[in-house]
Amino acid sequence: MLVGLPAFAAEPDPAEAAQLINEVRQRIAGCGAVLRTSAAAVPVGDGAPVLSRPALAWNAKLAAAAEQHARSMAENAFFDHTGLDGSRVGNRTDAAGYHWRAVGENLAAGQRTLEDALQGWLRSEGHCRNLLDERFADFGLARVVSARPNDRYHVYWALVLARPATTMRTASAN
Repeated sequence: MLVGLPAFAAEPDPAEAAQLINEVRQRIAGCGAVLRTSAAAVPVGDGAPVLSRPALAWNAKLAAAAEQHARSMAENAFFDHTGLDGSRVGNRTDAAGYHWRAVGENLAAGQRTLEDALQGWLRSEGHCRNLLDERFADFGLARVVSARPNDRYHVYWALVLARPATTMRTASAN
């Protein structure tokens, strides 16, 4: 269990997923054999450090790309970043209509809750780096339960993280 973080509901509600993922991004300073918290972090009410890593925003197009891949894995009994059609996360993100500058994907299988999937991703250095990567601004998440009775995983997760190709920002004139 992620200490000090709320439990996650059975299905990925966008607001709850954003809250949990952004809590992880604020409390975990680095990845590796031992997760690190930042010495420069500011303690909050429960004593856990808080970092200034930017929060991720839910994006429906990224969620559609995530769901397409999670559903394909659940329906076709495979677990891989490459789809049966040869697609990779960038292809699926393009197909969903999200124009990206940076994109990444975390997959999980067998974890019942997002909290469990996050635990697994935090134990994997590459997946952990994706979660904490400050290049990413948006995310989409999907959890698909297999209808196949003898499915070895039963639950498939896909998390797509990205930064749009163009970011509309207003510059302040001083």
